[in-house]
Amino acid sequence: MGYKIGELIRWHERYTDDFLIKDVGSGVIVERCDESRYTHGPHAMYRVFRIKHSDVMLFEEIELERLSK
Repeated sequence: MGYKIGELIRWHERYTDDFLIKDVGSGVIVERCDESRYTHGPHAMYRVFRIKHSDVMLFEEIELERLSK
C-alpha cells in the first residue's frame, strides 16, 4: 500500500496480544522507516504525529488507514 509523508491517516494502537485495540485516532505521516518482520510478515513502519496526543509514535503499516486521497 504505502503512505507518503504528510498524508492524513487513522492509526490503531493495539495491545501486545494483537487482538484488542487500545486506542484509535487520526494523525499525519512524518517519516517512513525500515520494514519490520513481526508475525504478520514484512510491513513498512511509519512515524506518525498523533493529533489526539500531540506526540509522535511508530506504527506498522497494518495499523494505519488512509483518510485522504
